[in-house]
Formats: sequence, C-alpha cells, structure tokens
Amino acid sequence: MKKINIARIVVLVLSIALLIGAAMSVTVAAEDDTTGEFGGITVAYGDKVAIRVAVNATEEQIKNGDVVVSYTLNEETKTAKHHETDAEGTVWVITEGIAAFDLAQEVTFSSTANGAEVESGRTYSVAQFLYKMLYTNSDLSENYRNLYNSLLAYGEAAQIALNKNADNLVTESTLVTAGENITLNGCSYAFAPAADLSVTPVYTAIPAGYEVIGWTILDNGERKVVEDTTIACAGLVEIVSPLLYSPYYVTNGDFETGDLTGWTLDGAIGYVSAEDVFWKNADKSYNKQGDYLFSGVEDVNGFMEAARGTLTSSEFTVGGTGHISFMLGGGENVLCYVQVIDADGNVVARYHQQALNEGVLVQYVAKLPESIMGEKVRIQVVDQAESGWGCVSFDNVVTYYASEADLPEGITAIDIKDTITYDITNGSFETGDLTGWSMNITEAGAHNTLGWVLEEEDTQGWYAKNDATKDGKFLFTFLKPVDVNCESSKGTLTSSTFTLKHDAYVSFKFGGAGGGVNHNVYIELCRADGTVIATFYNDAEGKTHTLMNSYYYQYQGGDVECFFRVVDNAVSDYGCFVIDAFQVNLEAAPEGYIAAILK
Repeated sequence: MKKINIARIVVLVLSIALLIGAAMSVTVAAEDDTTGEFGGITVAYGDKVAIRVAVNATEEQIKNGDVVVSYTLNEETKTAKHHETDAEGTVWVITEGIAAFDLAQEVTFSSTANGAEVESGRTYSVAQFLYKMLYTNSDLSENYRNLYNSLLAYGEAAQIALNKNADNLVTESTLVTAGENITLNGCSYAFAPAADLSVTPVYTAIPAGYEVIGWTILDNGERKVVEDTTIACAGLVEIVSPLLYSPYYVTNGDFETGDLTGWTLDGAIGYVSAEDVFWKNADKSYNKQGDYLFSGVEDVNGFMEAARGTLTSSEFTVGGTGHISFMLGGGENVLCYVQVIDADGNVVARYHQQALNEGVLVQYVAKLPESIMGEKVRIQVVDQAESGWGCVSFDNVVTYYASEADLPEGITAIDIKDTITYDITNGSFETGDLTGWSMNITEAGAHNTLGWVLEEEDTQGWYAKNDATKDGKFLFTFLKPVDVNCESSKGTLTSSTFTLKHDAYVSFKFGGAGGGVNHNVYIELCRADGTVIATFYNDAEGKTHTLMNSYYYQYQGGDVECFFRVVDNAVSDYGCFVIDAFQVNLEAAPEGYIAAILK
C-alpha cells in the first residue's frame, strides 16, 4: 500500500489542560504513594498524533526509570520515552507519534512507581477525546474546532485508504421539535413539524474520510441547500446528508447539485438534466439515479451528436477495494467512452459501452489497476464522435468501496486500455511495403497507383533524391526507376489509427507538391471518424521539388483517436508526393524540424 498523499496538517500543540482548566485534570497529593498518577492530557498533532500526559513525578524520577508510563495501542505496548517540564513546573510524559489512521483506536495508559503499579486502564480514544473537549467547552474558539475537523478528516481518510476502522467516530440522531434551534451532527437526521427552524451548519464529527461543505434540507420533499440562515419550513423537515468532500470520492459524482459543480466541461457534449425521459418519449426512460444526470442525448440547448469534447471529474485518490462504478448510456460509437486518467493526463483505464440501449443508463463496475492504489486520478467522459450514436448519458459515479460486498450489481466493465495504440504502424515504411497503410485510388493514371515504397530512388536529373533526408532505408515516392511516374493518379494514402495524447507532438517528412504553387496535394491529421484536425502543405521553401522537408506539429487538446491521410488531388505541377518518417506522441519537436505549414 502506498503512503496516502494527504496534505500535512500544520503541527500545533493544543494545550488543552490550560484551556479547559480542570476539566480533565486529576488532583494529586504530594505523598509518595500517589507518585506516578496522571494529571491532564494534551495532544500535539501533524500527520501523526502525540499524547502528552501530566504525571505526578519529577524529571529525575522519569530519567532514572523510577516512574514509568506505558501505553497500549493495537495490542502493542510501548514505554513513553520522552518527557518535558512546562513553565508551571508540571512534568509531562509524551508518547511516540501515533499514525493518523489510528486516531479512533483506544489508547490505554498505565504507570508504575518504583516497580509498583499506580494506575492502569486509563483509556482514551484520541479523536473522541478531542471531540468532547472541543465540542462541549464553549470557551474554545472556532479555530480549535476547525483544527479538530482537519485532524479528524485526515485520520479518517487514512483509515479508509488502509481499510482500517472506517466506522463513523461520532454518530448521533437529532430529534427537532417545533421552533427549536439545532446544531447539526455528522450525517444525522432531524425531523420536525411545520415551524421556523433555525439551522446552523458547523464543522463537526463527520463520516469517515469526509469534510462537511454544506447541508441539504428536504422540506416536504423540496430540496433546500442550507446556509447560515433560518429556514421557514412548510412541513415535515428532514435534514439529510451534507454535501461532502473526501479524497476518495469525486465531487458531485451524481450531479445532484443540479449543475456541473466538481466537473470540467470542455466542448458542448452535454449538460446536467432533470429530465426523466429522452426525446420526450414516455417509453424512453433514462433510468437515472436521483433527480439529475449528465446527458448529451437530448438536443436541448443545441447539444447532441455533433459536438466533441470531454467531461472531467475532480481528483480522487484510489483506495478501498480499488473499484469504481458509474452509469453509462448512449455511446455506441467507439469514439465515445469513459476513462480514468492520472495527474499527467495519461490513460489509466478505458471503458466502452457494452450494453447499448439508446440513452438508457446501464450500471458498470470496474476494478482499477493495483499499480495505482493510493494515486490521484480523475474520471473523464470522452466524446470524439459527431455521428453514429456519438453521444453519451452518464450518472452516479462512485469511486470508493470499503469492501467488495458493497459493490452494486452491474456489468463488469472491460478495460480496453491495453488495446490502445500510441504508435503509428510502419511510419517510416521500414517493412519495405505499405504495411499499416491503405491506398484508395479515386482517379487511375497510367500506373493506377500513387506510388511505391522504395529503397533506391530514380536517378532522373530533375528528381532530387533523399538519401541524406529519409529515415532508414525506405521511403514512399511517386517515381519508380526508370522514369515510371504515377503523377497522373489521384487518391489518398491513409495510415493506421493511433491514440494521440493531449498536447503531444507529431512529425513527418514531406516532399512534392506545394511551394505555394500546388495545394491540391497535402497531408491531413484526422480523427478516427474522418473529420480533420489539421491540414499541412509542403510550403517550407516556396517552391516545388521532390526533396523532403521535415515538419512538426503540436496537437492542442485531449487524447484523440486519429490517423494521417495523404491526399493527392492533382495530376500536374508536381501533383505528387514523397513522404517518410511519420512519428507521433513526441514530447517535443525533433531537432532540425520546422513548424508544419497549416492550411
């Protein structure tokens, strides 16, 4: 298990004994038989917790081992080795750092003086102790309460990640009577008759791994988001779970905020919809979860198949069983899918629709790779298509399960990541033939081809050879020795399909038509559905000849399935091409290459 990458909480010593007076102090007499008894307790914390216990002893007694304080956690007993004396003369014995995921465990202290037991069984749950001190003592400022909340969120998040003690630390239900002012407890439910109900959302004890952002009230079924205000209630009021944040869950995974809170939309591929059916057809139910879903199926506001883009979730940490679940509809087109990406945008897993039923949402369950446990990733819905059911409906993303028994029923999503190709096949023609390429002749010339893969070029004086320019032994050219010229043919030469990564570079070598004279021969970078991303001319030198120029182009956008297409629609004025060295997914422009000339 990898270490949880949670931001370290600022280390602060809470001198609780000083803040709360005698709330936890034990009055100790000076007689020898009380030496070793405990007094107050404080907690210092950062990414670990240290407990500091006041002991009726001198530093000399502690140093000499006459007084020994031990503590037991997770059935392991240790001796508290550190100690200090404060400005008031009180001697404190300090435990070693207790890992954050053990905060809800019970810690039991005992002490001996001169080998004889003085106290035993003094038991604390660190988080519960903090809760009681910080939430029952009105003299403490809100800052301390917020610090407690941060500590609790840290500890419980770690518990979840390690699948340890993931139960709520504090669970209470609150019964509200008419007109009563209440303070909400974590994930509790409150019911009241019609009344003006004053509700104060506060930082408080929360479910494992969560941080309270805001509360929701159902007032006779009407959903209301509660701020620091008084709600005039019409009838039965149910205070339901708050809007929660956890490092293990995406924000607003079910779109129940009614908008794209927590999500980033790039391209008009859909919107958050409250519709129950699509196409306004009562028989076409979305089968959504809750009141809202994300839909690109409905043509409201101009959305639907023609748009392309991505919908990307907030970041979450892979934990628990490593499973995620989601509901997906539409998207028969292979250019529509759901994927998991890492912090650099690399694809971790990818899933296609496996049970097409128009826009109807289908439940999927996916197991993420073990290699990314503890890592931060995002969910991304991708729509690269403009037809052929090139649209998606999407809902109910859950990114954490504590056990496999909690998994919902649904289709086991097949990860197709291993089928993704990030390389172009035979981009330099080094197979000696057109492996990976397909030729389509639209107008047959004398030789019914656009050219050949050759190792040796023609020796005609007007033909500039590429011995020093080509990549490897072979290239593709329109002229075959001796003077077998296919310039009179028209058509296309198309590469294999590959996935082009976001913001990656491509490069190629291109000779023949161009130079501002002939733009009927060019190279296109296309999406897998054939639509053009960019068009390139061979205009680098302002003239036409057969010597190849070396070009690069940086793609701006997210991952896309695509291919190269060389187009020849000319029969004269160097209406032909020489090509080689197609490279994709480069991190930078190759040395010596120039920026491609765009259409």
